[in-house]
This record gives sequence, structure tokens and C-alpha cells, in this order.
Amino acid sequence: MSVHRMLTGRDAQLQRQPKGTRRKAVVHCQIQADAKRVDYQLAPFSELFDAEINLTTWVTAICLQRGRLRPRRFVESDGTVSREEIFAAVTQLSADGLMFVLALDQVAEAAKAICQHAPADLEVGIEAAVAEFNAACPDRRALRNAVAHYSNYLRGDGASQRGATSPTADHGLVDNFESYYFFTDEHTMPLEIVFADASEAAVRLELRIRAELAAGRTNRRTATGTASAS
Repeated sequence: MSVHRMLTGRDAQLQRQPKGTRRKAVVHCQIQADAKRVDYQLAPFSELFDAEINLTTWVTAICLQRGRLRPRRFVESDGTVSREEIFAAVTQLSADGLMFVLALDQVAEAAKAICQHAPADLEVGIEAAVAEFNAACPDRRALRNAVAHYSNYLRGDGASQRGATSPTADHGLVDNFESYYFFTDEHTMPLEIVFADASEAAVRLELRIRAELAAGRTNRRTATGTASAS
């Protein structure tokens, strides 16, 4: 079920609309209800509204993954740890770290979508929030590309392997409970994301963008109300 149907409860109405116009029907209804109160770009069920939900979803994913990336002990009653437990812990840790990196990249992409659909007068504040996020996670995009194409590196066909002075340089993922690394070109330039710093930056980005949009909605309601009163 789509977000629009869950939030509006207008399934029957949407089913009656011709294919390709269902989304427009929901937006049209909302514009009729709020035209005197809120600018269309800031109204619920607009593209911007969808973009906000998308950002919140990816920030939530970051927080969930951060919670999973905590130290855990796997110790038998006699004080030993089995090979199976070690393997399971290492692979789970690697998978959680990888998902964290991919979700972090999507946070940035979601913020760009908000900036694209937001009214022009809000772009400066939103772009400043995105710039702050990127500064806190400078290796975000490069690390995402590295982990997404790690199989290429295992085959010796990774991007930095093709351009490296030493094609046989070591390439690998090194993961602990604090950060996610990717080493290239004989370990001279590691890429890194620190889980705590990155998750805080993602939450801060969402809060700043929500504050910008809330201020924009308030200003438009105030301006519309003043114009109507006069």
C-alpha cells in the first residue's frame, strides 16, 4: 500500500481515477483544502512531502544500524568462543557496517531531493545544512562506491586498482564497532566513516531541514492570513 493511501484513506477514490492520474487526484484534493493557507510546494502530498518522508526513512535506517553496531560477547560457559560464533559475528558486523554506509549515502541523496522540490527562498538554508552534513562525512560517497563495487576489487578490477601505481596493491574492508574503512593504493589513503559522528550528522541534517521547512510553512500561513484580513 502506498504512503498516500495509508495517510489519506482514499483508496476507493483513487481506484476510480484513470491510471496515471491517481497521485494528481490526491494532490488536487489537498490543494483545494489548503489553497488559502499553505503554498502548494509546502503542502502535504506534494513531491516535497514525499521527499521529507524519504529523508526520515533513511535517517531512521542510520539510527537502526547504529544500534546494531554495538560490541557483543559470544562466550561459551567454559570461557571459549566457537568458530561458528566468531564467523557469524564478523559477517554480521560487516553486513551492518555496509548497510550503514549505503544508508548514509542515501541520506545525502534524499536531502538533495528536498532541496530540488523546496521553494526557492528556502534553498539557501537547506543547502547550508547539506554542506554541513557533507563536511562531517567527507568520505561518504567514495566509501559508498568502494563497498558497492567491492566484488570488482576482489577480481582485481576495482577503480583504484586500474589507476594505481601498483595494480597488486591490497584492497579490503576493515570494520570495527567504531568505524568503517576501505584501504586503497597500498594503505596510503584510507576512506573512513565513523559511525557515531555520521549518525549524529544525519540526525542533525534532518532536524535542520525540518526546521527550515516548518519556518517556511509558518511564514506562508502568516502572510496568507494577513493578506486575507486586509
